[in-house]
Amino acid sequence: MPVDPDTLRATTRQVLHFGLLMLVTLVTSSLAFPWRVSSLFFAAVTIVFGVRAMRAVWRARLGGALLPAVAVGLGLTATMSLSMLGGLAMWDVELDNQQCLDGAITVAAQQECAVQYEQAREEWTKDRLGR
Repeated sequence: MPVDPDTLRATTRQVLHFGLLMLVTLVTSSLAFPWRVSSLFFAAVTIVFGVRAMRAVWRARLGGALLPAVAVGLGLTATMSLSMLGGLAMWDVELDNQQCLDGAITVAAQQECAVQYEQAREEWTKDRLGR
């Protein structure tokens, strides 16, 4: 059964918007720490658009890899959201790491920041989870 061209166009537009929002979420998640929090907003919007796109693809009965691709995109966005929430929970540790990296101009200084960051994460985990 052929798909109505208007339905196909609307569904394709929704999938395109979802893909663009995924890209915006990915780009904003790579910003410096205080600005990285904005990616959480974009992730929430992306999930809403992804669910809408998945429903549109399902209703249009489009075959092929479009439905699985949208589902995988939703899964990746949800995983990224959980990761961003973890960073938000460790606000002080993340902010200290970002400040350290801002002042690190050599590779050795960046490595020292990485070591300090790992130690701070371990201490944070021990304090919160008692492990």
